[in-house]
This record gives sequence, structure tokens and C-alpha cells, in this order.
Amino acid sequence: MIRISHASRQVFNHKAPVLLTREVSLQIPPGQIVGLVGPNGAGKTTLMRLIAGLDALTEGEITIDGQSVQSSSLSLGYLNEQAGLYHRLTVLENLHYQAALYHLPTEIISSRIEEIASVLNIKPLLNKQAGKLSRGETMSTLLARTLIHHPKYLLLDEPTNGLDLSAVIHLRKFLKELAKKQHGILMSSHAMYELEKLADYLVIIHQGKVLAQGTTAEICILTQTNNLEAAFAKLVYQMTETD
Repeated sequence: MIRISHASRQVFNHKAPVLLTREVSLQIPPGQIVGLVGPNGAGKTTLMRLIAGLDALTEGEITIDGQSVQSSSLSLGYLNEQAGLYHRLTVLENLHYQAALYHLPTEIISSRIEEIASVLNIKPLLNKQAGKLSRGETMSTLLARTLIHHPKYLLLDEPTNGLDLSAVIHLRKFLKELAKKQHGILMSSHAMYELEKLADYLVIIHQGKVLAQGTTAEICILTQTNNLEAAFAKLVYQMTETD
């Protein structure tokens, strides 16, 4: 289980302190999809970077199956659209390179790529240069790269960006299958309808602080609303459906 306890990250902007996350506490257990909801700048990406060990905590603690983040990198797969592909390499070459970075045995790399490419329906792309991929093809390839070392936990930052409806449906089914196989998944998205359908547990974050967490039903009861979008609007913007 990923345990996040009172996680805060402070940076300095023109010498003034800015808190990107504020005492965030939550858990991502194996077998569960946790949805992270918040407006731009809410701290979603910062939180994922903290879990991935790419940024340092100012206060608090994050452990992965009882171990430090630094000693658990092989347990994590982090999909971040900003971490792009090598455009001059083919999709196949990008995946081979990523597998080598994770020290996968040479004799299993090809079969692992074949398996992932088949599941994500990107086999026709393997010999295509990454720089010539569409936005949706790029996201699918980035997801394949994230999964190449078979991580126990996935951090997915806006994974449906650029995907068409069929790809979104395929991804939704794939993530549910991973959860059934006891992978833990933290997924951020602006598509609240998508998270409402997919996530077992939801966390609403704003200005680096968790405003509410629980199932969709629990958050709706807390906010006296009928759906996640209305709950989000009430918590973040103090707006109601009659406003």
C-alpha cells in the first residue's frame, strides 16, 4: 500500500514561500483505483511527483509497502505527459530503451513488449517514429512505457488526454483489469464523469489541500449533492446547481 501522511511541499517564488501541497494524507491500496480531482494548479501533479520521488517533501512521509520512496522505484510506474518520447526513435525502440533502464532481462524484453503492445492495441505503431505519432497514439505509447516493467502501482496524470472515445473505453477496461490483479492506481483527470465511473475512491484537492475524500456516494452525502461534478463545484467554487 502507498501511504501518504501529512505530505507538504514548499517552494519559494520570488523569495516568498508557496505551499504546493498542504498536509495531504491518503492511501492507495492494491486492487483499488483512486481518482484525484482538482482544478489546474491544485497540486495533483506535485503529489504524483512526490510519490514518484521526483520532488522532495518539506514535511510528512510517503511509504510504499512500508519502504521509502527512494527504495521502491521498481514498484512504481508514472505516466506524465511532460516526460516525452524520443522522437527520432520508433515506438519499439523507445520501449526497448525503457525496459533496459529498468534492467529487464534481455531475453524477456521482446515478449514483454509484445504483450503490452497487444493489450494496448499499439502493435501497428511499433515501427513508427515517435515524432510522427498523433496525440492519442503518443498517450497510448507513454502508457505502454509506464507499464513495461510490470509495476505494482501506477501513477497516471491525465491519461485520457488526447484519446478518442474508443481508446478511453479500452483504457477504462484495461485499468479495471489491472485493479482486479491487485495493482494500485492513482489517476488524475479533469473528466469527472470518467472518474465517477472508474474510481473506487475519490480525492478532491484544491490549492494543495484535500477538501474531501471517499466514494462518490460519500462525497455527495457530505456535500448534499447528486453527482461528483456538483460536489466538486460546491467544494472548490462554492457554487450550487441553482447558482
